[in-house]
Amino acid sequence: MKVTPVLLALALAVGVTIAAGSDTVASLSKPEVNPPLSLIHPGPAVVARPAFPRTNIERLAQGRPLKKPRRASPTLQAKRQGSSVSYAIRVDNAANGDVLGYVGSTLNVYGEYGVTSDPAEALAMIGSPAEINEYSNIAIAGLFPYLGGVLGYASTSPDFALGSYNYAYLGGVFIGSGNGTNSVTEATGLPPTLFQSPIWTYDYLTGLLTAQWSNTNHSEPTTEIVYYLTDDAIILTGDSGVFDETFGNSFRIALQIVQIPDTP
Repeated sequence: MKVTPVLLALALAVGVTIAAGSDTVASLSKPEVNPPLSLIHPGPAVVARPAFPRTNIERLAQGRPLKKPRRASPTLQAKRQGSSVSYAIRVDNAANGDVLGYVGSTLNVYGEYGVTSDPAEALAMIGSPAEINEYSNIAIAGLFPYLGGVLGYASTSPDFALGSYNYAYLGGVFIGSGNGTNSVTEATGLPPTLFQSPIWTYDYLTGLLTAQWSNTNHSEPTTEIVYYLTDDAIILTGDSGVFDETFGNSFRIALQIVQIPDTP
């Protein structure tokens, strides 16, 4: 990965590091968040990624100026999915509250959801936040109609724990929990893997959306949400510090449900 001065500056601003002169952040002795591109064999339903830069990371890599994210006003309405009001998931830096953008509607090459600064490219929820109680599903448009966690490629087990980097991608899944196809397996051609959809809890007072992964013994481990800068991927993990020590280029984020502002 070629490290430009602008990309390096952005990485330093959010407290992450980039290993210059290497194709990955981690060394060869460390695991990778995603499989090598040489192992990816997308399924027939996968659509090629758009050529235009969707995220600020992609814009920086192409030498383009950053797009500033627009805050969603609670009084604005957008018409999407046949509803008079459409909701999206805003992404904030957990350390300082800065708005990074929204969960984007376009999956990355690995079938994972990332961040977009353009409200028009935000992933729209189907339904209202009022339908989200403790450990609820979030319906979205697409081949895989629910937003959920998909067990990570390098995870050593399906369980999250403090002191472990085990993780799950934010992806498109079917309803429920179990081994099966999902947006990640469809994009990569990897075998069906564990996914979980009823993981979401919405705080009506703060607007915060939190996730709760379930371990194989039915325990509920700490579940933190991070942004993995290298692949533009949102990640769930039981220990964000260990995840960053292992893979680098990540930092904690907070998710908040907001109304999508009108875009001409």
